[in-house]
Amino acid sequence: RGGNYGWSVTEGPQAVQSSATPGPTPILPPAVSHHHSESRSITGGYVYRGSQLDGLVGQYIYGDYVTGKLWALPTASKTPDVRATEIAQSSLRVICFGETTDKELLVMDYAGGIYQLQPNENAGATTDFPTKLSQTGLFNPDDLTQPAPGVRSYQVAQPQWMDGLSSSRFVGIPDGGSWTVNPKNGALTPADGTVLAKTVYNVKPNQPIETQVLLYQGSEWHAYSYLWNEKGTDAQLVGSDGTLVAVENGSATLNWRINSRSECLACHNTRTNQVIGFRSEQLNAGEDNQLHSLIRSGHIRIAGDNLNEAEAFNPENLQPSLPAMAASTATIETPEQLELQIRSYLASNCSNCHQVGGGGTATIDLRFQLEPNAMKMLQTRPTQGSFSIPDARIISPGDPLGSVMLYRLLTVGRGHMPHLGAKTPDTSFVHSLSRWIESLESLDDSEATPQVQASVLEQREDLQMSLKAESLNGDNGSAIVEQSLESTPASIGIALAASSDANTKLHKYIAEKVTDQADAHITGLFELHLPPGAIPERLGDRINPQTILAIKGDVARGRDLFAVAEGVQCRNCHKIGDAGKALGPDLAALKSKQSKAEILDSILYPSRRIDAKYAYYVIETTEGRVLSGMVKDQTDEHVTIVDPKGEVQKLAKESVDRMERQNQSLMPELLVKNLTAQQLADLLEFLTN
Repeated sequence: RGGNYGWSVTEGPQAVQSSATPGPTPILPPAVSHHHSESRSITGGYVYRGSQLDGLVGQYIYGDYVTGKLWALPTASKTPDVRATEIAQSSLRVICFGETTDKELLVMDYAGGIYQLQPNENAGATTDFPTKLSQTGLFNPDDLTQPAPGVRSYQVAQPQWMDGLSSSRFVGIPDGGSWTVNPKNGALTPADGTVLAKTVYNVKPNQPIETQVLLYQGSEWHAYSYLWNEKGTDAQLVGSDGTLVAVENGSATLNWRINSRSECLACHNTRTNQVIGFRSEQLNAGEDNQLHSLIRSGHIRIAGDNLNEAEAFNPENLQPSLPAMAASTATIETPEQLELQIRSYLASNCSNCHQVGGGGTATIDLRFQLEPNAMKMLQTRPTQGSFSIPDARIISPGDPLGSVMLYRLLTVGRGHMPHLGAKTPDTSFVHSLSRWIESLESLDDSEATPQVQASVLEQREDLQMSLKAESLNGDNGSAIVEQSLESTPASIGIALAASSDANTKLHKYIAEKVTDQADAHITGLFELHLPPGAIPERLGDRINPQTILAIKGDVARGRDLFAVAEGVQCRNCHKIGDAGKALGPDLAALKSKQSKAEILDSILYPSRRIDAKYAYYVIETTEGRVLSGMVKDQTDEHVTIVDPKGEVQKLAKESVDRMERQNQSLMPELLVKNLTAQQLADLLEFLTN
């Protein structure tokens, strides 16, 4: 039926004319939207009423002008997770649809042809897309761990932490093409058809687990994963939803997540113009400078109209001051080297979300080119929970035990970072981060960087002195551990000490004293040191909505989860009664508008439907400031936004250089992955009653 669907102010959930004023009625959300990796220009069609295609009767058929794909969308379904099914791929440039007198569907091509949709007699037949790694042509057929001719290996300075696994990397560019690099700032521009591959290995016994492949085509990255067989002789293409693999690594079993294609593109996307490893700051490091080597080999070309062919492939024509990360294996002897290591690690592991437009809900910006003082993390209050750390800061200078970032990287429970990726702490980096935080001096007191209370700082300094290894492994260690379970800062200190293999007595005390009766935000710090089964299984990355809906929830427990439980972040943005903040929609009104299944869908997939009132915008001012938040009011003179902290800022319209609506919700997906199934059922029961 008719309605205001936003054209041409919006395209699906994404604004295309962010500065335009929408009509007087609210913009209605799309029934379904398609990422530009599979479509470019959707052409609307008809609900099929013919007789030749039984399986499509009652479904809305539409297509794409650029890719030639056709989809069917159920119209009778009342479930919130209705999805379109791809029913055809063609070479047509679909400009419109029509019907015969018998209601059979016609498709018109831009070239003038009219086609009728008919059943595919070869449905289910295999395609030419390489379903095995050996078919991709990327690797030596005699040894699939080595590159084929024309494909070369490369190394990065700061590989992402992958739960202790290792990796090797390769790049291939077709037809003698090359990337271009800006000689002044190192910005890289991909060549069409580029393939980047990374093979992930089990360190013990050095067996390949998966090979991740990124293909750059049509100004978009496309992601694929191949799962290796047990013999290590070949790898099979994994389905688009990904899978879990049990990896035996010594005495431990790691549940390694082979990500879905959409999960891969959450980081490897054009929104932030990035891949994570193939960046100049990652390549421009060490004696074996990979950026210089790739320029000499012709894989990267220096941009510049005044450069001849030889000069364009001579790394001496780069600015000598291009940014360079610290190598993950570099020796740290000075404070400057320690800071560079911290910045490099955070950029590689965290900045894909934590930057302007990256989709992270915190306001921190961890891109490598920024100095720590510009990252909005030093002495800044956390916006997504303090985990019962008194007067907490994201990073509290000189105060590791008061720093939420240290907690998030050390825990494996609620609040663990990153949300998508490694599940266990990188203990080597955590200790480096703790040392760096301890070396920092407090910033001047201001609204943005308020000083921590002096009495709180003094208590934590005394606490840190009392948690030395010799005390924890002594006769009083058991009592110290038991006492510490009532305090998050003390538990952080215990967990830091426990991350050393030498603390065998401390591990024994932890196993004795930490039970599932302790607060969840505490047990997460110790979970790796507990026997199997001591802590209830969490939901993780793969959540089955039907499983949750089948569990009987408890309203009282759900109310406690919403109102007081650490690590449950609903109340940071939503309000029910007197609890929470009114940044996002009022959850008290949900039960009258949505079913339980619809509310669960909104929790699991918040970006699937975004009310225009709560859309997230990035604004650049004429002075070069970058702001983000929800637009609460917009006139010819002013734009008023509310940032993720709930702070209101009013900008003169003439000072706004660019305003772009984002197609992601402020609420991250899988925010409930560290709850148990019962806890999510309890929370859902509270929200619906």
